[in-house]
Amino acid sequence: MIYHAAFSIFGPCLKAISSMSFKLSNTYLKLFIMTAAASAMLVGSECLHRLYFDIVPLGRPWEEFLYLLTFTSILCFSRWAFTKVCAAFFLFLCLIVNPVHFEVYQSWINGINGINYYLALAEWSEVANTGVSMIPKLIPTILWGLVDLLIVVLLYKYSQKIRQGKSRWPILDVLFVLLIAIVSVRSFDTCQEHGISPKTSYGKVKSNYFSFGYFLGRVLPYKVFNLSKITDYRSPDPTRLSDPKIDHIIFIVGESESAAHVGAFGYERNTTPFFSEIKGRDDFIVRPIHSAAFMTAVALPTLFNAIPQPNGMVQIMHGTTNLFRLAKDQGFQTYWFTAQARNEMNILNLIGGKWIDKITFPEAFGLSDRESMPDFNLLTQFDTVNFNTGRQFVILHQRGSHTPYGTLLSTEEVSVYGDSIVDHYDATILKTDKLIQTVYESIQKKGLKNWLLLYTSDHGAYVTNKTYNQGTVQRDSYTVPLFIASDNAEVMATYRKVFDNDLAAFHQQVSTSVIQLLGYDVKISDPQTATVNGNILTGDAGWLLYKDGTYQYVYP
Repeated sequence: MIYHAAFSIFGPCLKAISSMSFKLSNTYLKLFIMTAAASAMLVGSECLHRLYFDIVPLGRPWEEFLYLLTFTSILCFSRWAFTKVCAAFFLFLCLIVNPVHFEVYQSWINGINGINYYLALAEWSEVANTGVSMIPKLIPTILWGLVDLLIVVLLYKYSQKIRQGKSRWPILDVLFVLLIAIVSVRSFDTCQEHGISPKTSYGKVKSNYFSFGYFLGRVLPYKVFNLSKITDYRSPDPTRLSDPKIDHIIFIVGESESAAHVGAFGYERNTTPFFSEIKGRDDFIVRPIHSAAFMTAVALPTLFNAIPQPNGMVQIMHGTTNLFRLAKDQGFQTYWFTAQARNEMNILNLIGGKWIDKITFPEAFGLSDRESMPDFNLLTQFDTVNFNTGRQFVILHQRGSHTPYGTLLSTEEVSVYGDSIVDHYDATILKTDKLIQTVYESIQKKGLKNWLLLYTSDHGAYVTNKTYNQGTVQRDSYTVPLFIASDNAEVMATYRKVFDNDLAAFHQQVSTSVIQLLGYDVKISDPQTATVNGNILTGDAGWLLYKDGTYQYVYP
C-alpha cells in the first residue's frame, strides 16, 4: 500500500521528466536527467528533514547532490548485478541507518574506524534490543527515510523499464569499485582521524561514504586479522554503592591552556592573579596536571569516559564509565554549555551527548554554527540552571586559548601585555583566570550547598614568539592547570590526599574521583603508571607512558 501510494506521488514526477517536451531520443540521456532530478529531490528532502528535526542546515548542498548523483547513477547504469546490490545497500545505510543513528546519538555514524558498524555486527543482540525500545521515538525518522528510499526504488524501476539490455562496458561498476577502494585504502594506514565524527553539516551520503570506508578499510581487516597491536580497553560497569556525595558539580573545561604560562606555577607574568591569591589555601587545590591526550578530539572523550589507556573506542560507545551517563543514573540533570562553534564540536557524541539533557552552542546567542563566542557568555547560560531542583552536573566549555589567540577578546584585553603571539596567548589565560573567579563568586552568591567546582584544560600548547603549536610531545602541550574548590570538607580532604603532593597527576584521577563522588565503587587512579594518548583515539599514533617517575613515548 505504501509503495503504491508513493508510486502515485513520485511516479508521475519521474515519468513527466522522462517524457519532456523536447523528446530526447537518447535513452541514457533521459535516464541521466531522471537520476539528476531524483538526486535533487533527495537533497531537498534532506534540507526539509533537517528543518523539521531541528538539525543544522546542510553544508554545500551541491556537494551532497554530486554524491547522490554518483551513487544513484551507479545503481541505475551499472552492468553487474553485484554492483547494483552493493550500491542499493550503501544507499539504504545512507538514507535509513545513518538518520536513525543521528536520532539516537545526535551525530552521524562515526568515521573514525567505523566503530559503530563493527559494534552493530559484533553485538547485534544489544543493538537490536536498544533499537526496539526506541522505536516510538524513531518512527518519524524511519518513515522519512523510507520515503527517500522509495524515491530511489522508483528511479531504479523506471531505469529498468527504459533501458534495453545491459551496458556494453562496466564503466560505472569500475567507478564504484574505485570509489570504495580509494576511501578504504586511505583508511587502512591513516595517521589522521579524518571524520572522527563527521560534521553535522555533512550530508547523509557524504558522511556515510567516509564512515563505511573506514569500516571496510580499517576496522574489518584490523579486527578480522588482528592487525592492531593495541588491544581494546574494556572495564565492567561501576557498582553503585551509595547516594552521591555532592549535589552540584560545576566543571569548567578549558581549551589549550598550558600550565607553563600560569603565573601561579612560576611563570614570569602573573597571568593568574586569582590562582596566585588562593594557591596554598586548604579550601582550594591549584596545581599542574597532565592531560588525557595531546588534542581535543582525543582528550575530551578520554576524560569524560574515564579511559586510562589507548584504544577505548568500544568502551566509549558502550558508555559504561561515561560521566554523564553515571550522573544521570544518580538523578543528576546534565548540561553542556559551550563557547565553541557547533561545527567544531562534532565529537560531542563521543563525550556523551546521548546522556546530556541540555546542550547549547553559540547559536543561542544568534551566531552561526561556524562561529564561536566569548567565554563570558557562558555565564548567561550558567544562570539559567535551576539549582533549587535536585542535583546538577554542569559543564562550561570554553573557547579559552584556542588559536588564533585572543580573537574573541576585546582590543584592550588582547593587548594587555603587548601584541606578540606570546602576549596574546597570555592574555587569554588572564581572561580564563577571571572566568574561574567569576564562576566561583557566582556560586557563593547563589548560596549553593554541597557543591564542587572543577577546572582543567583539555590539553596545553607550546607557545613562543617563533613557534606555537599543539598536539606535540613538548611538555607544554600536555601539562595543564587543575583547580578544585568545594564547600564539602570531606570531599576536599579526599582531594588533598590525591593531589596535594609533588607527584605527577593525570586527568584520569579527575575522572575516577568524580565517578567515586557520584556514589560508585571506583578507585581513584594510581598516578604511578599513566598515559597521555597521542593524536588518534585508538593509540595508533602512539602515546606517552609515565611509569615510576619516567616518561617514554610508545610507538605501536
